[in-house]
Amino acid sequence: EDLMIAIDYVKDNFFMLEQREDNGSIERILEMALDVVKKRGVKILVIDPFNMIDKDSRFDNMSSIAHILKSLINFAKKNDVLVFLVAHPTKPSETFGKSTPMPSLYSISGSADFKNMTYYGLVFHRTKGDALNLDYDINTCKVEKIKYRHLGKEGQVAFAFNTKNSRFIEL
Repeated sequence: EDLMIAIDYVKDNFFMLEQREDNGSIERILEMALDVVKKRGVKILVIDPFNMIDKDSRFDNMSSIAHILKSLINFAKKNDVLVFLVAHPTKPSETFGKSTPMPSLYSISGSADFKNMTYYGLVFHRTKGDALNLDYDINTCKVEKIKYRHLGKEGQVAFAFNTKNSRFIEL
């Protein structure tokens, strides 16, 4: 019964917008998003991953990224929607058995605007347990940027994944 309640909740509250070759521009993505915002009352939009958004050929790479970020900011303000943009950092050079350093918003390839233009910046990082002689990985969530200080503060928290109950536990 609990499973069916959860499945019904997901069906009623999560909407996947399918990306095809002809709808990868930020304008098209936001047009599709606006449709579910208006028809279904969606208040949170997650775009994942950033690198699948088509860059506008009228702009160079940095200007194209700024255009995308401005479009998302304007959409969020106009429609009273919280927008999460998932953008992965450049790949660090990994050495077997060594942990990789915590990335920052400046680690995202293409533009410093990922830090400079964002209102809130979260960074997630996993340190492999074997690099630290642990049986589990350490997952860190870092709040790197808060535009409005009265709405939160910067900081970080570390978690481990409990494989027995499939939950994260704070370290």
